[in-house]
Amino acid sequence: MSDPMADFKTHAAEKKRPRRWIALILGGSLALASIVAAAAMSTQEGRGVVVDAADALKSVPRHLRTESNPELIQGENPRFQVQNAGQPWNYAVKGASARFEVRPGDSLPGDGKIKERSEIATSLRMKPGRPYEVAFNLMIEPGPPNTAGWMTLSQIQSTPDPGEPGHSPPFAIEMVGERMRIITRDDPNRVASRETTTYRAHYTDSRPIERGRWYRMLIRVKFGPGGDGYLQVFRDGQQLVDYRGPLGFDDIVGPYWKEGVYREAAKEPFAARFRNLSITPG
Repeated sequence: MSDPMADFKTHAAEKKRPRRWIALILGGSLALASIVAAAAMSTQEGRGVVVDAADALKSVPRHLRTESNPELIQGENPRFQVQNAGQPWNYAVKGASARFEVRPGDSLPGDGKIKERSEIATSLRMKPGRPYEVAFNLMIEPGPPNTAGWMTLSQIQSTPDPGEPGHSPPFAIEMVGERMRIITRDDPNRVASRETTTYRAHYTDSRPIERGRWYRMLIRVKFGPGGDGYLQVFRDGQQLVDYRGPLGFDDIVGPYWKEGVYREAAKEPFAARFRNLSITPG
């Protein structure tokens, strides 16, 4: 006897097949819509992250930012950090030339009121035991005589090891009144200290520097705190320093170049210009 429901079941099954495909199509469409929505959300979130990062960068004041300028710094790494009090006169760059000026009160928060500065610090770390050549032009602008107790215009600053107290630079071009002085420091100990650091004054001008004049400076240096270091300094082709012996600190990471005006607080403004800086391995 035939099943009276057979035709119905067959018909019902035939009726259900399109619905199954419809369900699959609808399900696929919903899944695709979810993927598109998720992608849109991810894209939106990604944009949000980019916007947040851009806003965060904008929130860092330019006088404390890290920048890159291959025209200003010619070498393996043209990146540098700007360090000044954020005043409009502190720092200006045009092409391969940079101008630095400090006035009374131009101090960074960590310096207190006893120090004033407008400098840049390069990101390039000089490798220990490797010779380097640093060349640049320097001009001190006309102005009132320098009365700061101490001042550096250029320095190669060390990178203290973890847990080691900071130390003064192993190389510096200083101003003593209106005269240029070139000094170094060295300490062969694994952990340096003021008590074990040797200070060496290699050269001091016999007469005041000429303001408004561009000087061409050339430095050849290799740091070697154990005694195998050397330093040669030339100004306008004339050799001012020719030294061989202990130089620098026994640090894991090598030192880096800084230029600008860094001084003990003083009553008068002081401005210097630098241009055509190049840092190359010897």
